[in-house]
Amino acid sequence: MFKKIMLASVIMFGSTGVFADMLIPYVGADLGLDYGRWVIKDVTSSRTNTTAKGVFGDLFVGAGWSAAGPLYLGLEAFGAETATRTPTRQINTNPGTTGAVVRMRYTYGASLLPGYKFANATLVFLRLSGIRSRFEMHQGVIPAGYASKWDKANVTGGQLGLGLQTDLNNNWAVRGEYDYTAYRTVTLFGTKLTARDNQFKAGVIYNFC
Repeated sequence: MFKKIMLASVIMFGSTGVFADMLIPYVGADLGLDYGRWVIKDVTSSRTNTTAKGVFGDLFVGAGWSAAGPLYLGLEAFGAETATRTPTRQINTNPGTTGAVVRMRYTYGASLLPGYKFANATLVFLRLSGIRSRFEMHQGVIPAGYASKWDKANVTGGQLGLGLQTDLNNNWAVRGEYDYTAYRTVTLFGTKLTARDNQFKAGVIYNFC
């Protein structure tokens, strides 16, 4: 569904000369803090609720249209490196118990950014994203049937955010944003992980106009 929305938006806003004239490509970078609430359900179905914290930095490239007065629509692709991880938690394994740490290494995705622009300088926008992230689990003891203390998986999710962007001049802008991300449940070492993340970030943008 998200891919269909993105494709329809590109066709709608890029099919006429009027919309093409209003297209502004841009690049940018963000720094932020990730605070997650992750649920670990081990091989005995025992649940552990834990926090996951870390800083992250991302780069993004996109294009924005503002052909309909104050209305705005942007398309954006992004990629980030993150240090988000849990503290060590004791979980049940096969056999016995062990300490386990779960971390997120990187993430990437694409976003649709509908918004409203005030006085041609300040933009309020929503972020609707499809996202994919690398999760890794480390256990103190190699579980039966595995050859390593690490298990890894790429996990997809959906992201909803709210942001505020202000133009400094014709080319440069700054923005701040809050995003909430919900991931699909993934299995690592037979343990199920469900991650929900809150991100707070600030960044700078360069517009090619």
